[in-house]
Formats: sequence, structure tokens, C-alpha cells
Amino acid sequence: MEVGICNLCEKRKELCNKSHIIPDFMCSNLKDPKQGMVFLGKEYGKVVEKPRFTGEFEGGILCEECDNKIIGSNESYVAKKIFTKAVPKDKIKIKKNKNNIKSIHISNVNFTRTKLFYLSILWRMSISTRPFFYNVDLGPYEEELRRMILDSNPHGQKDFPVFAIVHQPPQILITQKPTKHRKQNGIFYSCIIEGVIYQFYVSKEIEFPSYIYEYGTSTSDEFSAPILKPDHKGELEEILHQNIGYLDQLRYK
Repeated sequence: MEVGICNLCEKRKELCNKSHIIPDFMCSNLKDPKQGMVFLGKEYGKVVEKPRFTGEFEGGILCEECDNKIIGSNESYVAKKIFTKAVPKDKIKIKKNKNNIKSIHISNVNFTRTKLFYLSILWRMSISTRPFFYNVDLGPYEEELRRMILDSNPHGQKDFPVFAIVHQPPQILITQKPTKHRKQNGIFYSCIIEGVIYQFYVSKEIEFPSYIYEYGTSTSDEFSAPILKPDHKGELEEILHQNIGYLDQLRYK
């Protein structure tokens, strides 16, 4: 192992040879034994599919304790609570709001651990030197997120909110590299991982209608995500912004 300064604890230690930027379990259905993973990218202004045989990871950025214990413990927790098919049925509900938009709600999901899990992905994207995450640069927010992760302090629900939007049909074997967007006077990043749209808001100047906080991580220990169909408009445009038109280019399987 290489010895250097860990990006999270900032101590000089032996660094891991392989730290995943996006956890493997979030991409499990992207792994096809014949064609590997399918990523969506752009070449000469056109959207193209790019088969890959491994996910995005990087060495020399985290020590083993930070990678496996501080970040890894939240990953293990969220993998069991959200990303496993073994989630108890009584913990999952499908609801409709007044605009007939369906959303999935998973209860008994710890707010602190879930939010820090998602913020750790955003933070790792920012510190990574991998070309796939080139668009993510948190600037002064990078240090703030580092402290939040290290101190296990998620701040409030409206600080650095994270939203997930489930797209139907559900089996989309595509991921899109993170993209930077400007909204009002603020910035957010979006990416698609296994057909789920994730949006990370980093600027505190962005204001949302109150209903937006029904989605994402919640201090009521519930994780919820709207279920989007290609013809959905109106209410969800507030959080989808530039992603709606992009969904038509996804390949289904």
C-alpha cells in the first residue's frame, strides 16, 4: 500500500489501493457478463453507449479506516435498508400525491446514516481525479462535506439535500456521468446510476417549494423517491430540471 495523506481524516497513513467512488451494490444490475456495464456519454455532441467492464474506483485517496469504517459502515447500512430485495414489505409503501404522482417510501431508514452515505458519494466524486467525475468540483463545500462525514453530522434536512427519482420502466442498464447545473443563484449536480436519477444540491441559495422535501432523505427516518414516467411534467420539473428531456435517450432492457 502507498503511504500518504488520507483525504478524509487528513492523517498520514497507508492508503487503500482501491476505493470505490460509487459503491458496487448501486451498480449490481449494470454488470452483464457479456457486455459489462453500459455507460451513457457524449461524443461529438451525440449521446453514445460505452460498454465498460468495471465501475469507477481510485487508489491513494482514503486510508483503510476511513474507507471501510467511517464511509463503509454507512454503505453497509444503506445497502441493507434500501438496496436489497430483502427489505420487509411492511417498510415499503407506494403513495400518490394530489397531482397523481406516485412515489416509493421506505420507512425505518436512519436519516443521519442515509444522508451521509449519499453525501460521501458526492464528496468522493469531487476529490476523485477520474475523468468520469471531471464535472464535479465542490470548491469550498468540499471541506464542509468532509467535516460532516468525518464527524457524522448530517446537518438539517434542507442543508445539501439529496433527491432520488426512480424512472419507469425500471430496468435501465445505463449510468450517466455527473453533470453540473445552475438553478437560480445556486448549483446542483445530477447523475444517473442504474436508471435512478440522483440530484445533489450544494448551494444554500436555492429555495424549494415545501412539497419537494417530501422526497429524498427525511428527518422522519424515511427515504422516498418519486416514480417518473417519460410523460410526467409539471410538479416534478422543479427537481428534475434538465433531466426530463434527457430520459428519452435512455436504452431500456
